[in-house]
Amino acid sequence: SQVGADWQGLARGDLGTSFREQRPVTRIVAERLPVTVQLSLVALTLTLLLGLGLGMVAGLNPGHMVERVVLAVTTLGLTLPGFWLGFLLLLLFAVQRDWFPLIGFDTTGGALARLHALTLPALTLAIPNAAQLARLTRAEVLELRHADFIRTAGSKGLARVAVIQHITANALPKVLPLVALTLGGLLTGTIVVEQVFGLPGLGLAMLG
Repeated sequence: SQVGADWQGLARGDLGTSFREQRPVTRIVAERLPVTVQLSLVALTLTLLLGLGLGMVAGLNPGHMVERVVLAVTTLGLTLPGFWLGFLLLLLFAVQRDWFPLIGFDTTGGALARLHALTLPALTLAIPNAAQLARLTRAEVLELRHADFIRTAGSKGLARVAVIQHITANALPKVLPLVALTLGGLLTGTIVVEQVFGLPGLGLAMLG
């Protein structure tokens, strides 16, 4: 039967033919998957750098202006919808400043050219996830600041840098597993981001 044939083809890795493009789905996936993977990797890197960095800075400076700024920035990052954030970045850095391409992605370009084209889309993906990670990191650092071993380290006259190193060494193992929570947001967010920036990835193929 046709259903049996479809299941047999699926078992062999045959995903059938795209009705829109009239081409094998496996070929479309093979062409578009690298763009989505590259976008996700750049976005994940930015998420880690921004989220851990801002969270550590805010947690180590409770009550200071820098903490209030980080909280304000992360609140904005969590509340802005992805498509609005993408359009805002395009307006500021592609239209007004012409620092980045407005739309599209040259799959034949070199590594630096691809990274340049992926910067704004990756930031659009990274900012909300980095904001969440920064909040979690800040909370963990604030909790560790009051831990007995940190107080003991401070009472022994250790330099602030040494105390910060103690906090960092104990905070990271607890925070890094939470990065897995952001992966789902990155993968689902690619659908919207690839549409906004016209990237030829899997997200754009699904919406097309």
